[in-house]
Amino acid sequence: MGKSKKRVTRISKEGTGTKESQESEYCVPTPYFDADNYWIWESRTKVSLQAHGVWESIVSGDTSTDEAKRYNSNAMYVILNVLPNSVKAKVGQCSKTKDLWEKLHNLYSAKKSSQDFIERA
Repeated sequence: MGKSKKRVTRISKEGTGTKESQESEYCVPTPYFDADNYWIWESRTKVSLQAHGVWESIVSGDTSTDEAKRYNSNAMYVILNVLPNSVKAKVGQCSKTKDLWEKLHNLYSAKKSSQDFIERA
């Protein structure tokens, strides 16, 4: 049995609230996309995006401020970094991470649900 592929994404986050810029760097493994186990990938990736502090950009879809745009870009980077090219081709170009997340969900969660139905029949 082969090893599970993982990519580690590093995002630097500047501290706010003080005049001095504080920078902290942390590593959170983001699982490589697995269409056969989409639900597991989705839940683990959500936790990774929360740990990176960018999950809210998917929930809100907001890109109205510079900070929101930065969070959107960081979340997009994390997700696109773990998608194979064949999946990137299916989801097309998205400017908002929320749209990308929803496209992935619509494509792969429905596929898994129909496979479960067939297996139970």
